[in-house]
Amino acid sequence: MMFAVAGIIFTKALPEDKKKKIAGIPNRVLMAVAFAVGCVFVEVILNRWGALVWHYAWWRWPNIWLIIVAYFVGFYGIALFFDLPSRKLKLSITLGAYALDLVLVIVFVWSLKWI
Repeated sequence: MMFAVAGIIFTKALPEDKKKKIAGIPNRVLMAVAFAVGCVFVEVILNRWGALVWHYAWWRWPNIWLIIVAYFVGFYGIALFFDLPSRKLKLSITLGAYALDLVLVIVFVWSLKWI
């Protein structure tokens, strides 16, 4: 459920001024890191309660830095692309992401037989 609404909540929480700085840090970067840390905190609590299972040693406590950097900051970084100046640029980034996904499916699923 967190992922269903997190991007929407994040974009609604962003200040309207894209250039505004908070504590000397660009607001978009600070907000992405803050939301990432908040979501990882929720995941850690759920994991401690037994409601969320992390199977890999590199993807669980105490390696939460990896979860923050590789997963949530990327998620919120992608959510920031709505600030881009033109619809054409947004469309090209979206199509690029789909193309990258297709290449990765071909490599990892069909060629390497990982799935």
